[in-house]
Amino acid sequence: MSTDHPEPVSDGGALVRLGLKVALGARGEYIAEYLDERRAKRMSARLARLGDLVTEEGVSLDDLLDRVQADDEAAEFVEKVIDVAARARYEPKLRYLARCLANGITTSDDAIPDMAWAKIEAVRDLEAVHVRLLHDLRSAQDRRATALSRQQLIPSDRPLPSVAEFVLIEDKRRGGHGGLPASTFHVVMAVLLRSGLVASKHDVEVEVEIDLDVKAESADASPNTSTTIMYRTTELGIEVLSELREARSGG
Repeated sequence: MSTDHPEPVSDGGALVRLGLKVALGARGEYIAEYLDERRAKRMSARLARLGDLVTEEGVSLDDLLDRVQADDEAAEFVEKVIDVAARARYEPKLRYLARCLANGITTSDDAIPDMAWAKIEAVRDLEAVHVRLLHDLRSAQDRRATALSRQQLIPSDRPLPSVAEFVLIEDKRRGGHGGLPASTFHVVMAVLLRSGLVASKHDVEVEVEIDLDVKAESADASPNTSTTIMYRTTELGIEVLSELREARSGG
């Protein structure tokens, strides 16, 4: 099995801190140190919480450290989880990471399975707003699947149908409930697509209007093309959403 996994994200704030020091002199240096201290406290609190949640999953921190010292693959996996957890602002995400970490560490395989790595990478950039859109997409798919099944257009055991983009965007003119404003929809959806939790496709419809001129024995065809973006949750997206729901409920 390949162990070539992404390296932890580097500290993108280093350049900002350097810019503060150069631009603002002594005061900028003070501000940079203050921000570093705040960031360190936030990271410390999140990692402490992660440790508590791992313990709740039945894995002692001593056992975790023993595995890390004895297994390079486990050490890399724990490093990846810590990197993601240190920047997590969404409590269910921390609980989800703790569960993934506990399951990965206690696996009987010689190495951490690729799926464990994939599930960590999938939530790297997820926060509450992304989970909300993923939930809205799954709910819209469920409603469409129910409607289509009643019309006997698709069997109930088939994969969930795709959903048009406009269904997921808030439409204030119709008094829409939930959904995201169009101004932020694509930014949030881009994260879900990049994470492999959602897939998209373009549905193109072409209508051709033909004008016949009998006397001139000629015809003029004018095609009208419309494109609709369709989205669907992937199998990984369904699994991650389900586990985040459990994490949110503390299950």
